[in-house]
Amino acid sequence: MTKMNNSNLTPAKISKKRIQPSLMLQALAFTCILYFCVGKTSPNIARETSQNVESGVTLSAAVGNSVLLDASKRFGLPTSALDISDAQSHIWSDDCLELGNSKSAKCKEMLIPGWQIVVNSDNKRWVYRTNISGSIIALEPDKPKNNTK
Repeated sequence: MTKMNNSNLTPAKISKKRIQPSLMLQALAFTCILYFCVGKTSPNIARETSQNVESGVTLSAAVGNSVLLDASKRFGLPTSALDISDAQSHIWSDDCLELGNSKSAKCKEMLIPGWQIVVNSDNKRWVYRTNISGSIIALEPDKPKNNTK
């Protein structure tokens, strides 16, 4: 009868035990990263989540952030200098958000739920239109001012 040597099995068991704490530490680190990064929102959009509360519809942080980023890029201002002062839910009658500035030949008539969002910076004011998810963002053109004397 031959004697079995269990010494070959021991290193494998030890190495598995060493891997488990490493995986647990990685999972813990990943969880911490998600916890501290995912839930953060810009202080500029803290107000818009309370907009339209009476109608039960609120602007999501993602849509608000998308509009602020667009304004920041378009006007060369930091997002910290921008503020959303109003957000109203709206149903647009076409996929051009009723602006008629589509790059395609014609805007398609269809009902598009979305938002009309007012962005302010110091003395400036811009009005944006979006679809409900914020994947379509359009800036309303400046309206000509009447110069009556």
